[in-house]
Amino acid sequence: MQSRVLGLKGLVTVEVITPEGEVIYTGTQSNTLVKEAPKILLGNILPYLAGVSNNRSFSNTPNDGRPVISPGEGGPDAHRAVSYVALGYYEDGEADPGLAAVTPNDLTMQVSADRVAHKVLTDYTLGQYSVSFIASFTVDAGTENRNYVEAALMCPALSDDGPMTFAAIPDPPTLNHLVMFAHQIHSPVQANEGNTIKYTWTISMQEPS
Repeated sequence: MQSRVLGLKGLVTVEVITPEGEVIYTGTQSNTLVKEAPKILLGNILPYLAGVSNNRSFSNTPNDGRPVISPGEGGPDAHRAVSYVALGYYEDGEADPGLAAVTPNDLTMQVSADRVAHKVLTDYTLGQYSVSFIASFTVDAGTENRNYVEAALMCPALSDDGPMTFAAIPDPPTLNHLVMFAHQIHSPVQANEGNTIKYTWTISMQEPS
């Protein structure tokens, strides 16, 4: 099942209020989202990755004089940044868990908790109105029997573990309240020791028109 954030809009309300508190005029009108709005929203879910966040900007093609939008110095609020990919797997010799289709109501992984590995994002790329999160890792002797079948983008949005510094995303996560941002089931993926598994997960928004 695919889910999309639809109907993003806003309203502007103007009121005139007398010194006595009486509202004598109210006017409401829809606002207009400009072309930078999706980039600003997408930029706030990017994690701070050392050497990455401060030297990239969204694509600005064609260069028609629009402002250049980047994630900003120091990155966004770390608690609202997608920082991990959670990977659900089963091991050789175990039965394929036969996971159900994902839905927008999902909160947790479907595989058992002891079959979830959290990977810190290793990179991201910026498109015109998209961000692609990348998690790349090398398979070792202890993990080459894993069959990865489930993935989720996670952020620490509900953390009550105190401030999270940009330069120290815990690996593995020590925060208690990672929140699922997106969820997917896929065909089993397995790799031999020494090989690399790379997840590239793209989130995009529609250009205002």
